[in-house]
This record gives sequence, C-alpha cells and structure tokens, in this order.
Amino acid sequence: MSRIKLLPETLASQVAAGEVVERPASVVKELVENSIDAGATTIEVGFQRGGISRIRVVDDGCGMDRDDALLSLERHATSKIASAADLAAITTLGFRGEALPSIASVSRFRLATREADEVAGTEILVNGGRIEAVRDAGEAPGTQIEVRSLFYNVPARRKFLRSETTETRNIEHQFSLQALAHPAIGFTLVREEKTARQLPTTTSLRDRIRDLYGPELLEDLLEISARDRAGIHVRGWIGHAGVSRQTRGQQFVFVNGRAIDSGILSTALREGYHTALMRGQFPVTFLFIDLDPHEVDVNVHPAKREVRFRDPAGVREAIVQAVQRTLESGRSEWRQKFSAPTNVVAGVPEAMSPPANSSSASPPSAIGKESSSFGVMGRDTVRPSTFVTPDQAAALEARLESSVEVMPPSTESEISSRPDQQFQIIGVLNRLYVLMENSDGLVLVDQHAAHERILF
Repeated sequence: MSRIKLLPETLASQVAAGEVVERPASVVKELVENSIDAGATTIEVGFQRGGISRIRVVDDGCGMDRDDALLSLERHATSKIASAADLAAITTLGFRGEALPSIASVSRFRLATREADEVAGTEILVNGGRIEAVRDAGEAPGTQIEVRSLFYNVPARRKFLRSETTETRNIEHQFSLQALAHPAIGFTLVREEKTARQLPTTTSLRDRIRDLYGPELLEDLLEISARDRAGIHVRGWIGHAGVSRQTRGQQFVFVNGRAIDSGILSTALREGYHTALMRGQFPVTFLFIDLDPHEVDVNVHPAKREVRFRDPAGVREAIVQAVQRTLESGRSEWRQKFSAPTNVVAGVPEAMSPPANSSSASPPSAIGKESSSFGVMGRDTVRPSTFVTPDQAAALEARLESSVEVMPPSTESEISSRPDQQFQIIGVLNRLYVLMENSDGLVLVDQHAAHERILF
C-alpha cells in the first residue's frame, strides 16, 4: 500500500498558512498590503484582544465583483502577476495569491466588497476554509475583511501566541510601518472599539513622522538630501550624530515602499555613522531606497521581509555616502554652537603681550603647541581637542590659572559676557569620556572620536 498521500485542500491551506500567517500582526500586514495595492486612499485597521478575537480592515479601494471575490479565496489566484517576466520585476506589495485563502483557512472569515459603479456588493462567509454563504451586500465602495477567532481550528498554533499586550504591540508596529511607507494614504487604528490613532493623508514624510512619533523626535533628525547613484535613489530622515537607541526599534528601512530587514543595509548604516555611533547602539533612521524592480528580488522569504539585490555593493555604497553626506551637513551648526570665542586666543591680547625679547616669555614652539591644543575661554575652562587624562586635566587647570592672572580686567569681563560658550571640565569617566558643562547642560566628549575628527 502506498504510504504517500495527497493532502486534502483544507489541510494543505492550513499548512501554507503556517508560513504566511505567523501571528495577528501578519494578518494585518497582508490585508493592509492588499488594500494599498487596490488603490485605497483611506484604510482603517481595527482589532480586539491583540487581534486574536477580531481583526477588521476596511478600505476605499477599487473593490471586486462577485467572480473576483470568489476567485480571491482560491490559492495562487492573484491579479498582480501573470507570467514569469512579471515575477522578475514586482511593483506591488502582494503577488503570490496566498494571503486570503491562508487566513480564511484558520479563522472565521468575512469578506464584503463592492465596486464603485455597482449597485450591490458581495458578501462571502468562510469558516475554517469552507465557504458557507455568498450573498448580496449593501456596503460602501471598497473592501471590508473581518477575521474572527484566529487559529481556532489549529490549537497547536494558537497556544504559541504571546500575551494580548505583546500581540497588540506587534500590530501597532506593523500599522506604523505601513503608515510610514505610504504617507499619501490616511490610516486609522481602532483598538477595542476606540480610536487609538488617526493619521491624515499627507505628501510629506516629515508630517507622517511627526504624527506618529511627535515633534520632539523631528528635532533630532536630519533630512537626507535626495540624490541618485547609479540608479539607486536614497531619501528619508536619519538621527543626528549621537542620537541612537539600544535596539533597532526605530531603525526603519524601506525598499520600493516595502518594509524589510536586511543585514546589508544595517551594516551600511553603521558604516555611514562610523564613530558618530557608540558601540552597541543603533541609529534612528527612516530610510527609503528606490531602485529599478529588476534590480531587487522580493520573492525570497515567505513573509517578504527579506530581499536580494543584484548589486548589493552598489546599494551599500549609496547608503554609506548618503548617511555621511547628511551627517556632515548637520555638523556645521554643532561646530558653531560649541566653538570657542574668536576674540580670545591662547590667553592674552596682543596689546598686553610681553615683549618678544623678555626673559619671561615662553619659547615660541611651546606657545604654539599649547595654543593649538587648548583655547582659553575663562577660568578653569578648556576646550579639549586631544586625549585628556585626570592628571593632565589637573595640570592643565594649574597652567590656565597662571595664564588668566595676567589678563587685564577688560578681557576678563569680555570673556564672562559669553557664558553660553564656556565649558568647564568636571572630570574624566572611565578614562574615555571627558565630562564638561556649560549653560546648555552636560557635554560628554569621546576622546577617541574627537581625536579622529581633528586628524581626519
């Protein structure tokens, strides 16, 4: 007797659902991407109990007639591609035709859709992959999909779901990804029958970031000056030098409007930041990469979270250059804010300088060496430009006290009139960071990074 058997259609769909539908957030992702591909301008996402009890996605897209609605529940039925050539240049978010039948096979599923020029729409009820009812529906133009009791017929999958709080957080993260990738679409998030977020349509990524994360984060971001390199267009916003997080929670990367996880791109970001990013920290980025669809393969991961580039070195180099160029443009304001006063150099004005042939004068080489390393900005204040140890800091303060004593009263008052530009050394932390303060607050200087900044 043959031991190999053909799986029933329902069981085959449940097996396929294991790759497409990992958790409630996966359902939200697939349904929202279908709405975006349908040309929707507003999308509403609602859920209860972390999406385990109920998920509902409503859009105002093109809708479907009855034949298309029924066909959409068949495996590998799609309107996105029709040939192998289309698979080599995918321009839509969905293309496999697996999402709807996979979701319907592990839930109690309802689909209601209507085209704009039709009088009546279509409603289809599916229970565990079996169609139970098909009837007319008087819905608004667009599509509504409701998923209840997710994994009710696959208890092995349901027991591995996380807590409702964790699943809620995953859905909100997926909602934010889609909203960031498509600011021209209005998004609404309804949690437990209460509106949690309402994002209006906008043409600016800056406005969408502000709506999602607040104006405070925008103050820490720099806009990437859009520029093409060998057909690779890099745009978006990145954090200032020193703005980082302990996780990749705010490191968003999109390729042709699709949120992805890529080790190549993460490495490129770190190379672009170089010493501007502390070890173990991750940058805050809203990075968008647009390139020819023929140059990227998105059909390499079941959940489409990973992609392959035809020219990964070129993509990496484009990101590194864009990040370095953006960070360099943001340093001018930083340098102006933290630079020493221009009218005080090495201690004493020319009118009060001792004669050149005076026996008390310091050797020219010593004066030049000291003035090139430190600029006097007031009593006990210095601006470090090289490595400083605790012993050197104490010796430096003693030298500065002796140099300030010869200053005339007018110079002292002139210096004290600029307290916002004065720095006072507090100490050295772990023989690495110089702790200083001024009127703006506490400043930590990485001696290694500062040394490289001056040398290179």
